[in-house]
Amino acid sequence: MKIDKNRKVVQNLVHSAPATSLVADAQISNLREIATLWAGYGSIICVDLKLSKEREDQGQRRFILKVINPPQAELSDGGQGPDEGHLRKLLSYRVEANFYRGLGRSLLKSSICGPHSSISTLHSALNASLPSSQMDGTSSQDGKSSIQAILLDDIRDVGFPHLAEEMRGTLNQDQTKAALRWLAHFHAHFAGYLPSQPSDECPPPLKAWSKSSSSSSWNGNGVWQIGGYSYVETRLTELEQIPDNSIWARLGLKGELAYAIDWNLSSEGSPSGMAGQTLIHGDVKSANLAFSQDGHRAAAYDFQFVGRGVGVTDLAKFLTTSVSAATMNKEGEDTLLRYYHDQFISAVKAEPEPLWTRTGDTTSLLESRRAASEYSFEDFLVHWDLAVLSWQRFQAGWGAWGNVQWTQTRAKQILERPGWTAAVLQRWRNRTEQAEQ
Repeated sequence: MKIDKNRKVVQNLVHSAPATSLVADAQISNLREIATLWAGYGSIICVDLKLSKEREDQGQRRFILKVINPPQAELSDGGQGPDEGHLRKLLSYRVEANFYRGLGRSLLKSSICGPHSSISTLHSALNASLPSSQMDGTSSQDGKSSIQAILLDDIRDVGFPHLAEEMRGTLNQDQTKAALRWLAHFHAHFAGYLPSQPSDECPPPLKAWSKSSSSSSWNGNGVWQIGGYSYVETRLTELEQIPDNSIWARLGLKGELAYAIDWNLSSEGSPSGMAGQTLIHGDVKSANLAFSQDGHRAAAYDFQFVGRGVGVTDLAKFLTTSVSAATMNKEGEDTLLRYYHDQFISAVKAEPEPLWTRTGDTTSLLESRRAASEYSFEDFLVHWDLAVLSWQRFQAGWGAWGNVQWTQTRAKQILERPGWTAAVLQRWRNRTEQAEQ
């Protein structure tokens, strides 16, 4: 039954694909489920398609289908109000489709950053809500289906046959540097990113909730207002779960400091302004990376948490979860950070006007690109400390994994610096006081 439903999804995607799409009018040869999405929210399907006569020179091709079909039990709030985690998941899949459909195309067309920051090509997508009868013949209470789906290249067939495993220490030196180059060029391409329409950006889950319709009120075409897997406004449940008697609560990460840290990482609160501000992947870890045969090139996928932010937010998660603890000793930490920063600055200077900058306020965009090219290593390190603490705050409530000892030791060192916490809080409080005046 599940395969039949997925076959209907593929048929719908193929039939609705633009005439110029590679998969337009293709025929299904085979499909098989290769993974399930987190918490049972759908499936990842490997699909073999026989391309149409116009494209028969390319023969049969393999694609990846991502089907989002939330558990029925999660579709209602049960009268208890919105569930932050459920809303975040639903919004994240729409954000991912938006990225591939829009901003991702700018990266694919970049001759400077694109070759170093590879992603899959989107061939077709379905957005919720669709009539259930189109998908599986059933009908929900409102006659709609919550199914979303995207059809992508199989990253293994476009030059990246090696998928990394989700465990720290699996990446060798070449792969680690390839991943850092991917991040540096991705961040460089989108450095200074500003949306052409702010309303297109996705707000945090609870701010996207519509009480009148008991569902998300956001239906934009953009990405997260603030990207990242652990951004505090999208992880209020995890913040509340930090034990009151833990060292992290005592050091302030359960209180105002949690909000102050993430505000100081934003374009509004950063001490260095727009420098370092970009589009971030949001969930960079070995499990979301693939590598070329020789390990010198990387590609990334799973863009559910892509949005505005400072690039070191991606670095903090990647380096604390996907490389060995030995790599992150003091000398190793500095070497990797400098390598990323050098790659980032070089790429920004090499690509002054990416495709995405050709819409909107040209003057503001060019100014933000200039600020990115002048992003000093000293300012970068200020952001790095904040990003490490933001990630540790999330882990303190959700559960620790990765290079736990290194991350916790580093976070404790930062928080115990004389005057550090007071200074971060004061900047944030000054902002809130000014807003109230």
